[in-house]
Amino acid sequence: MEFKELEERIDLIKEKLNSDTVSSSTIIGSNDTKIDVSLIKLPIKTLIFNPENTRIRTDILSELGFKKNSDEAMDEFYQNKENKKIQKMLFEWCLREAGGTDERVEKNIYKRLKTLADQQHPILISRTGVIVDGNRRYASMLHLFNSDDAKYHKFENIECEVLPEPDDNERKQNREIESAIHLAADFQQEHSYIDKSLNIEHMIDNLDYTFPRLAKSLGYANKTIIEKHYWYSKALQRYIEYRKTYDENFKDITNVYKEIDNEGIQQDLFQVGNLIKQGNNNVETQAEKNLEIQLIFIVIFGDKLGVESISGRTYGLTSKSKKMLQAFAEDNNFNVETDIVKLNKKLKDVSKYKVKKLDEFINNIQEKINQTEEEEEDEQNKQILINIFTEINKQTNLLKGHINEEYILEKDIPDAENFSQTIRRELEQIETNIKSLYTD
Repeated sequence: MEFKELEERIDLIKEKLNSDTVSSSTIIGSNDTKIDVSLIKLPIKTLIFNPENTRIRTDILSELGFKKNSDEAMDEFYQNKENKKIQKMLFEWCLREAGGTDERVEKNIYKRLKTLADQQHPILISRTGVIVDGNRRYASMLHLFNSDDAKYHKFENIECEVLPEPDDNERKQNREIESAIHLAADFQQEHSYIDKSLNIEHMIDNLDYTFPRLAKSLGYANKTIIEKHYWYSKALQRYIEYRKTYDENFKDITNVYKEIDNEGIQQDLFQVGNLIKQGNNNVETQAEKNLEIQLIFIVIFGDKLGVESISGRTYGLTSKSKKMLQAFAEDNNFNVETDIVKLNKKLKDVSKYKVKKLDEFINNIQEKINQTEEEEEDEQNKQILINIFTEINKQTNLLKGHINEEYILEKDIPDAENFSQTIRRELEQIETNIKSLYTD
């Protein structure tokens, strides 16, 4: 992977910008602001890939190995962006996303450039030669030029739009402009649900978007979908931390995000996201919600390990996380409200169970939930019957108050008697049915 060193890139870009032939145009940045950019041409082997490219965020985070929190890891990765090994990885990932090494991608940029053999749109870059928009196109042109420089000679020098000097720091400017460019267009296509969620979390937490503002920018009627993505991303990060702690094979996973995307646990993680949100909104319940989350993780990871009592039906349990926690607490003679520390310690032990023991644990929890639900259903049915009898009694008393000459005319007495006899027969039948219950 060839590119010019930082100082050489900066000097070359300055030289091109000071040329008499430079032209300018306008792009739309964050908050719909207009940004003037300068159009120049640079040798193909000049620029570096953006280490914060949203399209390959899952690859980057997986490569970092989750040895620290994602923000710290991304900061360190960005600071090392001039490293040739890192740039080679970024090139390979961007080439894959362009369709250069994976033809299954929905929008095959590589194939189009290969056919046209000509650049169609400028690459947007910073003053230091970092690609802000056009990483996939650049990877495609670079690969094609390296494969046959005669056939793809038009890629030897490429058109670039250069951003103005940033007001504070270039990284922040690059983040905001890339997000603004990719917002609505990108979120309607190509990205997996995980990619969308990670990017939304990034925009809310790092780019100072609010939920309503981001929803509007993405073309949604309200913030509901944005919030769902955001809390899903938080749930995803929590689950990855769980897997990192308890999955013996975690270190062997190439891209944990894609691994999880293929596990079919989206509904389960939605439930976790809701619990995280609830805990954030009410600190007093946070510890309890965290226990529910741990139980959900035990279930979905247990299903991945092959626990027979689950057999792919994780949401049947994870959607009842509160009941799971109550059943778990009762089984261990703990109180959910007062024994949080003990429950947490016990759940950590359960998370280390092997498949057979974990199967017994989950089966036991399921049986207790079933018993609780049967008792709840019995109580509900009893209450329904009580309500009906109460209403009948109420209407009977009301009827008695209307048995007088004001409401019943002499000519209507036969009809009234018939109605009264019908009601009596129905009540007698109900009494007979009640007496016949539970008799041989």
